[in-house]
Formats: sequence, structure tokens, C-alpha cells
Amino acid sequence: MITSGTIPPNPVKVLDSEYMEEFLAKVRKEYDYVILDSPPIIAVTDAEILSKKVDGTLLVISAGVTDKKVMERAIELLRHDNSRLIGSVLNNFTVKTGYGSCYKYYYYYAAQEKK
Repeated sequence: MITSGTIPPNPVKVLDSEYMEEFLAKVRKEYDYVILDSPPIIAVTDAEILSKKVDGTLLVISAGVTDKKVMERAIELLRHDNSRLIGSVLNNFTVKTGYGSCYKYYYYYAAQEKK
């Protein structure tokens, strides 16, 4: 794990640099999997820049929070940049189970209550 450290005055310049290309090439040789965590693609350009440099992108969607239009816009941005969207992760949801007749299982998904 490598943390970001001090945030530079212009993160885009660092992410889109030759140094970043060299760094990614080096870690790809040393590790089977390299995972980059970035801010939301809609919020800042960091994720959009990184999505062009990686093998695939996962969108993290917060149940009951992420607006459908924002999610669609994020997918649009990735497609526009010819980035490879490999899937999504749904977080912040709870699972409630119950029994029905004939031994059927029913699953109910609901957003976590905010405190």
C-alpha cells in the first residue's frame, strides 16, 4: 500500500506525468494486481485521468445515496474516454431475510438508515 502523501497544488499534473507512467509500469512488473483508489469521477478529473492508464475501472455506488443520473454520467465519461468499465460495487446496503411458503427465501434490500 502506498498512500498519496501530501496533496500537491496541481494533482492533475502529477497524475498525467511521465513519472506516473513509469511508476505504473514498475508496479505492474512487481505485482499481480495493482489497485488505484481515486475520488469520484464526477467530482474531480483525477479518476478520469487514471481510468485511461489502468486495465479496468470499477464504479463504487452507494445504495440509497448515489443518484442514478450521476451514475449514468460517470459511465458516459468512462465510455467517452474509451476506458474499460469492468463492473460496479454496491456498498452501504443492508440485507434482511425472511422465510416464505414452500421453503422459498426472500431477500429485502434497503438503504442503511442515516444516524
